[in-house]
Amino acid sequence: MAFGLGVALWTEAFGFSGGPWLVSGPLAALAGAGVYLLGRELNVRGVPAKAHQMLAARRAERQHLVASGQFRLSPQHPAPRSLQEAQSQADELHQHEQAYLSQNLRNRHTFFFIPVQYVGLITAGIGVVMALFGVVENW
Repeated sequence: MAFGLGVALWTEAFGFSGGPWLVSGPLAALAGAGVYLLGRELNVRGVPAKAHQMLAARRAERQHLVASGQFRLSPQHPAPRSLQEAQSQADELHQHEQAYLSQNLRNRHTFFFIPVQYVGLITAGIGVVMALFGVVENW
């Protein structure tokens, strides 16, 4: 957005006949689209892979504990009676941790507490309004 406003000031200073809004509006809309795509990748699409990466070592450690017969959900829970029960509890715990991480890793990248993809939509909307203003101004 700052780039678009800089172009607007530059075109106004050097007398561009199309008006600064016709140049900076589409540039701001394009920048907003880029920021939206970046925000979607960081805050939504990349979350499952990040959660899987964070839990890979934990799952391997848990599988080792199950195989050695030392796995317990917590000290308050009784020890599993069989290998299958221990494996079932370990898988359930893994699914719970993955759901928890997936939920808490969403929308972590923000701009003043606004998720980045929404900032991109706002910037694109401002760019469209600027471009429309430039068209109306030069009509």
